[in-house]
Amino acid sequence: MKTKQAKKAVKGFIGGLKKTGRQVDHVSKVLDGFNALIEKGALMVNDEVFFIYRELVPLDEEKRRAWIKNAYLYARLKLKYPENTTIYIKDIETGDVMGVYKDGRAVAI
Repeated sequence: MKTKQAKKAVKGFIGGLKKTGRQVDHVSKVLDGFNALIEKGALMVNDEVFFIYRELVPLDEEKRRAWIKNAYLYARLKLKYPENTTIYIKDIETGDVMGVYKDGRAVAI
């Protein structure tokens, strides 16, 4: 392997490690955040339904979808839900559906 190719390979490997480190950091923050919400009583999980106060879920559709994806990540990693489990995000006070994660897609309602 030539020196330029070796340097390029090492640089790619280091870039991959940095990306993995950022992903691990993100997952850790998600788990900690959801644990804190549950401890404070702002989030309750009952089977595949996450009950939360409407004010705590972002209004912006893109951010809401990201929040729903994080809820699914929490369900898979912390609650050990099987892959492709459908989860619902509902208002804790009214029971209205605010979002759903189904078939690998987050849908904000």
